Amino acid sequence: MQPIQPDSAIRKETEQGLKCPVCSNASGFRIVYRFSTFKLVECSACKFRFVPPSEHLPPDYYARYKDEAVALEVAKANADLKLVMNLERYKWISKFKSAGRLLDVGAGWGHFVWAGRYTTFQTEGIEPSEQNAKFASQHLNVPVKHGDFLDMNAEEVFDVVTMWDVLEHINEPITFVQQAYRVLKSGGIVVIKVPDASSPIAKLSGRIWHNISQEHVNLFGKKTLSLLLQRCGFKTLKIIVTLEPKNILVYAVIPWLKRAFSFKRRTAQLTYTNADAQRSFNAITKGGKFKTAVIANAHSAVIKLSEWLRIGDEMVVIAQKT
Repeated sequence: MQPIQPDSAIRKETEQGLKCPVCSNASGFRIVYRFSTFKLVECSACKFRFVPPSEHLPPDYYARYKDEAVALEVAKANADLKLVMNLERYKWISKFKSAGRLLDVGAGWGHFVWAGRYTTFQTEGIEPSEQNAKFASQHLNVPVKHGDFLDMNAEEVFDVVTMWDVLEHINEPITFVQQAYRVLKSGGIVVIKVPDASSPIAKLSGRIWHNISQEHVNLFGKKTLSLLLQRCGFKTLKIIVTLEPKNILVYAVIPWLKRAFSFKRRTAQLTYTNADAQRSFNAITKGGKFKTAVIANAHSAVIKLSEWLRIGDEMVVIAQKT
């Protein structure tokens, strides 16, 4: 994915007729980067970066996001490692809520909901992809409902709502966060993990940052996500700077290596599907209990170190309904 213009030319352009999803500003947008199928614009008021609605992917894109080929690879994954990695996320939550009813929005294959069985939380999920929801219910036997979060009629029934790598994909993020507010009990918390566009890594990477894509229609920074939460009635309790070793490995490092060593690179862009990503991760992480323990401990150490040093290009924001 290469820009079709140099940065100097792009920065002189402006985009009209937009409304900022975070602060509702309706003027003064600039085009930051232009790619072959989409562009990334920035709000002059709050500096939020997003893909214009006219260039969003089709509305049903996430309903067919992952196919059976990916499901087959996910079924082969190291389940013990997935459990340990997801339990790390519950440690963040338990510092603010020790128990209660938890809804995982965009539950994916259901592993976070599944890991909840080993905690004090009563967990369930909702997922727009029928393939993913089917896998969660049939393969993991966990309550993940196939449907749209915005269609949920529940009101003030959950103690915790989680969104892991979800909000960057949502066309109307403020509507999504407002729905989270509605389904949470008073004093409930929302936990949102997204790429951090305000991180030094993102800024230094510029247009080649691996989190810039047409799928990621929202690129929040710490201030813009806190502003969005505030507008929806939430008080930000904590922002955790982190990184996701798996994402960096399978969506940045491995694709780069494949392109670098592929003979096809001179004639066409190397195809790297979601199934390929999962297959690569499986190959690296498969093994017995000893290897699993080594990988799990290394993963935990990287997460804790990045949190302590505040280096990473992702963030977890925990906010409370006021």
